[in-house]
Amino acid sequence: MTTCHTFTTAQCWTTLREHSYARLSLVASVSCVVGFAVVDAGLVAVRSCEARLRQAAERGEPARLEVSWSGPVSGWLVVAEGRLRPAGEAERGRWGDVPASGAPVALQVTRVRGVDSLALGSRDEDRAPGVDRTERRQDAPGDDTPPALARLLPAPVRLRRLRRVG
Repeated sequence: MTTCHTFTTAQCWTTLREHSYARLSLVASVSCVVGFAVVDAGLVAVRSCEARLRQAAERGEPARLEVSWSGPVSGWLVVAEGRLRPAGEAERGRWGDVPASGAPVALQVTRVRGVDSLALGSRDEDRAPGVDRTERRQDAPGDDTPPALARLLPAPVRLRRLRRVG
């Protein structure tokens, strides 16, 4: 059994401020790993060596920034959605310390949400010898991802029930 907790907007922004790398999904192409920094209320500076990021910013494409973590019995995900735009000359100068290489672009955030999940009763099971922690497929038997978390997680990432081996 798994419990799920939805983050408040403030918790989402705090989590974003505490991290530097994320997955950015663009509508017209696949996702890429980016360095990022929260630079103002509702504004995230994003940087990657991917040329398609700069091109997407020039077109003003919608984007989705995903920061997540998952462990043996718990996980969390924060998603920031908005539109990309090119960084101005002054912004590029101020955003020199955003991690990764390439020219920074701006993500004007219009929606932020997050969720965490904890498998109940798993602490004792986690310490037990012979526990298999390798199964991580979405459709695997024992998928314990709550529906609220499953809607936010990318397809291959799901929490799973621990199962005994041997």
